[in-house]
Amino acid sequence: MKDGRLPELKSWARTFRDHVGEAFVLRGVEVTVDGVLAEDDGRLGLRVSGGDAVLRLAALEGKVQWDVAGKREEPASEAERDAYKNLGVTWKGKPRRVRLTGPLREADKGGVLILHVREYADRP
Repeated sequence: MKDGRLPELKSWARTFRDHVGEAFVLRGVEVTVDGVLAEDDGRLGLRVSGGDAVLRLAALEGKVQWDVAGKREEPASEAERDAYKNLGVTWKGKPRRVRLTGPLREADKGGVLILHVREYADRP
């Protein structure tokens, strides 16, 4: 997210496929983003540092990481599954600087980017 601008995930997937063909699969994109918690259309959002972009936030639905030995998606820990809920419970509606990590996905409708919170930390 250079200069606070959000990435174009479909473009990244296309570029990746163009470079490596079918030899590898891009399972998803996980990001770590600094910003300020904000309300976004009645929901919890993150105003990305360095720009005006607001990411919609959501609970973790699945991890990007892959368990090679188990040949499956790496299971989320309880802390990872509860990160979004805990973030929302502790937010008091006032500006709060945080660093969020999790899969970044594009909504089916409208191309809205959603950060599925896997972990968070308060920032000074």
